Amino acid sequence: MPMPWDEAMKIWKNLPKEEHDLLRQAAVRNMLDRGCNEIGTSDVNHEVYKLVSYGDYKEAIKEQRLNED
Repeated sequence: MPMPWDEAMKIWKNLPKEEHDLLRQAAVRNMLDRGCNEIGTSDVNHEVYKLVSYGDYKEAIKEQRLNED
């Protein structure tokens, strides 16, 4: 079961800046890969929530870091 919204957003907020930004970029990449065209802040927040609440965020950060190298 996913964690509460506030808890997931707190985890994201408390990440080091680089990881915070990488997770945001990973969320956007996920949505683009699914064919999303217009992506707003709330869309990104919901995708980040999904990644954090299901425990996939560390892997998403790692993959995004590799994609940028």
